[in-house]
Amino acid sequence: MPTERLRAMAASVLQTLAGLRAQASQESIERRITADMSARQIALLREWGYPYLFDEYRFHMTLSDSLDAAARASIVADWARRIDTLGAMPVHGAALFVEPQAGAPFTLWQRLTFNNAQEVA
Repeated sequence: MPTERLRAMAASVLQTLAGLRAQASQESIERRITADMSARQIALLREWGYPYLFDEYRFHMTLSDSLDAAARASIVADWARRIDTLGAMPVHGAALFVEPQAGAPFTLWQRLTFNNAQEVA
């Protein structure tokens, strides 16, 4: 299943590059816990600093500021209508970004290219 391949790739990248990750403070982690998080998501947040990893991973791209519920629903409905026509997405590499100091804009640190692209749908 392509979704499982994407999740496996994301998990592998995370585990391989874990040593480059800055540790979030305990205070920061606890502040990010929300009532709608599952116990598994809270455990991932506490261990990795992010709740949507491994079995909780959901592909996402941040392309805008926060959207209200109506705008989100409209976008999700539009993508749901198109998803079957989009086909496979080649994954050729990854880009690593750093936050030079707390609150500073993220900047590109390194671009990694894969030797062979994986088709992921």
